[in-house]
Amino acid sequence: RLDKTKFIITNPFKVNFFKSLKNDEIDVSISNSVFHYFYSDFYCKKVLSEMIRVTKKTIFIYDIKDKNKKKFFFEEVRKRQNLSLTEFKNKYKDTPQRLYYKSFFSNFLKEKFPKIKFKFINLPKGATDKEYGYCLKISKYW
Repeated sequence: RLDKTKFIITNPFKVNFFKSLKNDEIDVSISNSVFHYFYSDFYCKKVLSEMIRVTKKTIFIYDIKDKNKKKFFFEEVRKRQNLSLTEFKNKYKDTPQRLYYKSFFSNFLKEKFPKIKFKFINLPKGATDKEYGYCLKISKYW
């Protein structure tokens, strides 16, 4: 079924990758559990803007960590890894672990891309950390 499908896998920390793509060159873009590793809101918006520019139809961002549940999420990860608080802080000190309020995305999208439709979706039942995150579906054609 996918014999005419072209897959492109890129490093989310190389936003310059998008510069090689034309507007609406990709039908669907999928991001899986990477937005929490971005170092700033500015970079997140830059990546999201480029994803929108190069994607013709739909963007699906899977597993965005919910800032409203930050304390509970980090405590769950710490316990799951059987780490003391000090060990946890040392292990993740160089990793951003950025979490987002849904309003961060909705305000940005409404302001910069008012014609684009989007909706938030719960993580599926079997997903690790399903109670601490959500997904975002962005569509140019709803």
